[in-house]
Amino acid sequence: MQNSLKITRVLKGKQPSPKSGDSYSTMINPASYELTELDENGSKYELLSFEIVIDCTGIVDPKRTSFTTEIDSLESTLYAPKSNSKKSSQVQLNWGSLNFVGKVKSYDSRYTLFKPDGTPLRGTVSLKFEKEISVPKKKWWW
Repeated sequence: MQNSLKITRVLKGKQPSPKSGDSYSTMINPASYELTELDENGSKYELLSFEIVIDCTGIVDPKRTSFTTEIDSLESTLYAPKSNSKKSSQVQLNWGSLNFVGKVKSYDSRYTLFKPDGTPLRGTVSLKFEKEISVPKKKWWW
């Protein structure tokens, strides 16, 4: 069983990658998460949403004290490498009994604590992931 929420990039048709930079483990687990099922135009989707706290004060983990490094690591896991745009990658999320594979639907960060020089120390990241459950069958009209 996973102690912290782990997000791992999944290459198309392959198992989650164990290479460094391809996964991110949260410092503090989400307080809660929400699973929602949507039906849009005959396609069914499942949405997973939660917030994580990134705390680089050294209190949570004395080895993880660079907020910028944490954000960069999270973003490099969530988004396609070598891409100028924020094209989301397929990711697998594991935490306890939660096992969800999908793509980033939204990503918002809020900075909440700073050093006197303005360097961020703590923030909250709101994440929403989307997984397509079923696609409507094509109807042929001839």
